[in-house]
Amino acid sequence: MKIPPVIPTCEALIEQLGSITHMQRGTLTEQYLQRPSPDGHGTVTLGPYFKFPVWEDGRNHTRSVPADEATALREDIANHHIFQQASQQLADLREALGTLQPPASLKSIPILYVETDGTGVPSRAEELAGHPGKLRALALRTSSK
Repeated sequence: MKIPPVIPTCEALIEQLGSITHMQRGTLTEQYLQRPSPDGHGTVTLGPYFKFPVWEDGRNHTRSVPADEATALREDIANHHIFQQASQQLADLREALGTLQPPASLKSIPILYVETDGTGVPSRAEELAGHPGKLRALALRTSSK
């Protein structure tokens, strides 16, 4: 049996999903503040300050993130985006695979051909071998010749 090309792709996506160990929903924003210069001429830019908004209890709560944790949090957020994209691709491929192959459970069902002998009682072909059946006798009796 030839393996459809989507199966190796599905396996690669599952492996990619399994390799993600940390992820975090949300966004990380950098903020810079402008303050007047201490000498009174111009402004001084302070920052970056990192803010991480989180939706909890029906409200948006913003958490300040230290600069040394911002890189790891940024990677976790990127992992979440990768997870979402890979999950969507996997779902699309599995749907496509489902339209290419019938489910394995349908393949295992044997096909049974059944005939009737005029009584309405189903019979197998091997059970009817050598028996003329009632339809032939009925056809002979109702002939208009």
